Amino acid sequence: MHDKRDDFPFVIVNFPDLSGNIPQDGSYGVFIAQTLRYAKACAKYTDFITRTLMLKTQLIKQNFHAKVLDRKLHKWHTRSDKAAVMDKFGHDMKQIISDLTVITTHTWNKTKNKTLKTKNRNQPHGSKVRQI
Repeated sequence: MHDKRDDFPFVIVNFPDLSGNIPQDGSYGVFIAQTLRYAKACAKYTDFITRTLMLKTQLIKQNFHAKVLDRKLHKWHTRSDKAAVMDKFGHDMKQIISDLTVITTHTWNKTKNKTLKTKNRNQPHGSKVRQI
């Protein structure tokens, strides 16, 4: 699945950032809605995981909690008839969440470390950078 916005030379913020004063519970619905959209649009499991992983990584950077995203996805899958579209991938929800969790953790740590290295490189000698 191709999204033309991925090719833009600038960052697009098209999902809420939970650092602001917005209702958090409803904001997590963005993840469910997009996951459903990706499940409908993707024919291959790997494409679905790649797209959903990009979304999850972006949301985590915008102060969403990975465990809450996983919990909401699992809850949605057990309660919604619309979640049946994911059955075409031949993986149970536990496996899907596991695939997203392992990769997300790795990607997030890699991004965070790269950011810290860049910040440290740009700091005057002897300056300290607050680590997250």
